[in-house]
Amino acid sequence: MKKLFAIVLLLTFSVLIAPKFIGQYRHEALTTYLKQLDAMPGYSAKLVKYQPGWFTSVGIILIKADVSGVFSQNSQAEKHIIERILNQGLVLDISVQHGPVVISPDFNLALNSFQIGLNQQQKWVSEIQSKLQLDYLLISKFQTSLAGNLANQFYIPSFTLQNSDQSIVFGGVSIFTQMSNANTQYQTHGVINKSTAISPIVTFEAEPIQINAEGQISDSLLFSYGDASFIFPKLSMTGKKQFELTNFVLSTQVAKQNDNDLSIGYKISLDSFSSSESPIKLKNTEFAITIDSLNESGLIQLYQLNQNASKLPEHEHRQEIVRLLTELIQHKPKINLHKLNFALDEVNYLTSNATAYFNDKFSQAPKFNSQAALRSALIIEFNTQFTENLVQQIITQNMAHTGEKNQIPAADITALQAQQVQSISQMLAQYIEQKLLTKTEAGYQTQGLFKDNQLTLNNQPLALGR
Repeated sequence: MKKLFAIVLLLTFSVLIAPKFIGQYRHEALTTYLKQLDAMPGYSAKLVKYQPGWFTSVGIILIKADVSGVFSQNSQAEKHIIERILNQGLVLDISVQHGPVVISPDFNLALNSFQIGLNQQQKWVSEIQSKLQLDYLLISKFQTSLAGNLANQFYIPSFTLQNSDQSIVFGGVSIFTQMSNANTQYQTHGVINKSTAISPIVTFEAEPIQINAEGQISDSLLFSYGDASFIFPKLSMTGKKQFELTNFVLSTQVAKQNDNDLSIGYKISLDSFSSSESPIKLKNTEFAITIDSLNESGLIQLYQLNQNASKLPEHEHRQEIVRLLTELIQHKPKINLHKLNFALDEVNYLTSNATAYFNDKFSQAPKFNSQAALRSALIIEFNTQFTENLVQQIITQNMAHTGEKNQIPAADITALQAQQVQSISQMLAQYIEQKLLTKTEAGYQTQGLFKDNQLTLNNQPLALGR
């Protein structure tokens, strides 16, 4: 009987009493977070309204941001829209479910569930929703597990926009993020569903785009150590203008080398690319670069300087940027071009790799005021290989495309192609004679070194202007 009474008491506490305390805890946590955001330079965050309930609480958040100068590279129209929204304030609706029991879509019990979305009373939000006939523009759902780990589901709905001769079908966005280890480590998986745009001239299609990321949030909250990638299986345009891009991948990697340094890597790859605007059709293209020994505190200072750009006179802002960049270079970052590969077909391709860094001269005399002085401290090492007919193929395809575009007689194009190919062949033969190139079974190869303002190919010096 005592055990039964204890179980009933525990269930009563869990269902009727605990939610109230959990709701108070979530309110305090939200208030603390908004205070931290409000204290950041250029931001203002207020909990305008909060109505606590026993199982569900609702509220309204107002967030403003001073973004003057941040979008200076964007078009004036885009800059105006973004600044107007953020300067006037972004109004967000929140809903917190904290009892009696929260169950996630995968049937895991959770401590509470938190949902945030754009407030529909904002004029620009209601206008867009009305135009697209949507119930919401975006929703972000957060869920805290019994272990204290956070999960987030982010949604942008699908919509169709059309008139008499044009239409856009957007497939919507769905992104899921799961946190662990005191909410410092994350895993993200998402998809931008298939979308199309149709006009009288062209039709554009994008197959579902995959988003993947995993890593750990830095102590400064400005960096994430880990990997991220965007995978575009196929982008295509048909009609008056045409192009096709297959298996296009953009990826980044940020790793901590030691207590002070970061390594940042970027990679771009694709299986094939063709366009009606270009005669060159690429296959198996890959570009991979890593920047090592990047001072983390220097990057943080650059970020903070950019955030406060509007508070400094323009000349002081430029001086600070030069000073911080100088300090970053003094730290001797090293740029490694791991791969630069592209192919026209199975037999015509180029592959290259390179390394670039600054020598001790920069540390000894950091205040350079000329390009020659900067070049004298720069060292570049590279290795390049390409097949015998690659250059000729590029010239032949380019001239054929130019001739077709400008309606040049085919006989004239053929004669020009032969003339250019002969000229290139003579130039390559001359480079081999001068030992700037090495003839290999596959084609040509050269090893280059740029040091002390001097370029050498296969250890043979080339004259450069100083």
